Amino acid sequence: MRYTEAEEFDIIVVGAGASGLAAAGEAARSGSSVILIEKADEPGGMMNWCVGTVSAINTPQQKRAGIEDTIEAHFEDMAVHAGPARPPG
Repeated sequence: MRYTEAEEFDIIVVGAGASGLAAAGEAARSGSSVILIEKADEPGGMMNWCVGTVSAINTPQQKRAGIEDTIEAHFEDMAVHAGPARPPG
């Protein structure tokens, strides 16, 4: 939704990632009028990349198992699970 006229809100939340969504929801539940602003095409922020794990590159465990990892391979693997990363900005 786009606003073309000046409107007033009690609270402006910038960013529709995990924290922004939670803040906007709680503010609305408390009775405040809220606008949530997001620059990306869809909400989620880094939640869109979350696969429920802690990821690391070239860990001691990988080295002991003979696994060679690189930053490039790491992000290629993450994209298989969560889709390609969007460039910042």
